[in-house]
Amino acid sequence: MSEDKHAEPLSRTALAKERKAEEKSFATLAAALVALSPKQLAKLRLNEATLEVIDEARRMRSHAARARQLRAVRRELRDSDNVDAIGAALDAIVNHHGGPAPSAYEAGRWADRFLDEGDAAVEVFLSDYEHADRQRIKALIRKVRKADEAKTAEARRALRSFVETILKDIIP
Repeated sequence: MSEDKHAEPLSRTALAKERKAEEKSFATLAAALVALSPKQLAKLRLNEATLEVIDEARRMRSHAARARQLRAVRRELRDSDNVDAIGAALDAIVNHHGGPAPSAYEAGRWADRFLDEGDAAVEVFLSDYEHADRQRIKALIRKVRKADEAKTAEARRALRSFVETILKDIIP
């Protein structure tokens, strides 16, 4: 008890910095939750009110309306008792390999490798990402190879985008 009397209270500045950092972490968590697929959200086992607010935020197209709805998601998270558990579960979903989140660059490297090496590269990829759709990958590779000059960039982008979603584990 005597230690509490001698401990200095946090200054206003320190309290403000602490609140700001906490609010920033809530904002980051809210944005990440809104970006998840419905299947990924189901894995988090959020309460019904939080799920409704997140769903509403997804439907917003206007920047101002979406920002307002993200604030509502943050309020729900603040009222939640298990924010740390939600954050840990979100990390497990987004970074299922335990490493850093995959980048568009990595997806582009895989797409280029598919086009250069063919089926051998697809097999290597599928051994790492078993949930990936083999037929869809091969169809996208064929589309890139058959596309004329005007459509090649679009077909490559579709292949790279699909690989990126697999790397992010959006497709179960």
